Amino acid sequence: MEKQYHRAFTIKYRRIVSTLDCYVHLEAIDSDSKMKFLAFFDTGAMVSSISNECARLLQSEDVGSIIIRGFTGSQVVAQHIVDVTLPNNIEINTLIVAECKSLGENQRGEPYGFLIGMDILKHGDLAVNHADGYTTLSFRTPSMKHVDYVEEYN
Repeated sequence: MEKQYHRAFTIKYRRIVSTLDCYVHLEAIDSDSKMKFLAFFDTGAMVSSISNECARLLQSEDVGSIIIRGFTGSQVVAQHIVDVTLPNNIEINTLIVAECKSLGENQRGEPYGFLIGMDILKHGDLAVNHADGYTTLSFRTPSMKHVDYVEEYN
């Protein structure tokens, strides 16, 4: 069987975690600014988001607006175009993201600057495991095969 080319990264957390996060590099399309921000994965978000503080630091200009709907209602927010570099230099270029006032912070009080939504995750395969007392997240692109734990068990 011929080996398929793909890019991947794996993050091993030291314990079982309820928030999956990592650092990403963001580059605004309309400026030469590239910076590193703490990000978290959200499979319930169709669109990735950037905090307004990170958009300001990147000097990114608004390119339009979008209606964001969530549990607390809906609102119109600005959009930005960014290049995203995930761990292991996996690049998602020219991504239109929504701007949010705040994306919260991790348990250490460090603010999240970016939310990784399904518009990024649809480019590959995402696996999350909690075996042996710690969480492992692994992502590869492009998508290569379906995972079916029922079929595997049978």
